[in-house]
Amino acid sequence: MIGPFIVGTIMLITAFLAKDFHPLLLFPLLPMQGLSALTKGSLGVFSFLGESVVVVMLIGIVSPRQKVIAAATGGVALAGMLLVVMTLSICMVIGPVLPGDFIYPMYSVIQYVSVMEFIQNIDVLAVIVVIFSIFIKLSLYLFVTSYGTAKLFRISKWKRMTGVSAIIFFLIAMYPENLVESQVAFPIFWKKIVLPIFIVGIPLLLLLVGMFKKRRGKLTMP
Repeated sequence: MIGPFIVGTIMLITAFLAKDFHPLLLFPLLPMQGLSALTKGSLGVFSFLGESVVVVMLIGIVSPRQKVIAAATGGVALAGMLLVVMTLSICMVIGPVLPGDFIYPMYSVIQYVSVMEFIQNIDVLAVIVVIFSIFIKLSLYLFVTSYGTAKLFRISKWKRMTGVSAIIFFLIAMYPENLVESQVAFPIFWKKIVLPIFIVGIPLLLLLVGMFKKRRGKLTMP
């Protein structure tokens, strides 16, 4: 129920903003600094979508696995397309420069919505979408953290770890003392530490180990 609501709301907001689109604001497609600046700017989005590696853990515990793989791949693809749609909408309304100075540019752009001076102030839809999205995300993280920790320490009932994980999540959420730490310092830590190690390094290592075991098994078969 939440998924279709989020997708439908984003498409509805895009349709309402269509009258304020100025496609020429998308140009130039390549910045003056070249591909290096474009690549550097895309690291934040890459780390955001890179969190989808968490879904890989569900493949081993949910059956049938093929359906899980298809659902996970489709979900990441859909999230990527919606992200592109929102980014294009923002740039075509306020240009490519101002969004970099906003914390939540989509929320600021929604304030432009005015259909026949009747449909206005739909900011609440953006807030609901964010709350629902974070709810799904944290629920998945809570399950993966609790289940994975229980398996790592061989705890028979993994549900016992949910309370501990929830407390840890709460303490992490309370750690930032101001907006600078949560919106500036933490993203830097995420891109320099979490992205290369946990999102790229460890999954790649596990993939290589799995491929090696699979190949070794085929070689040892009679």
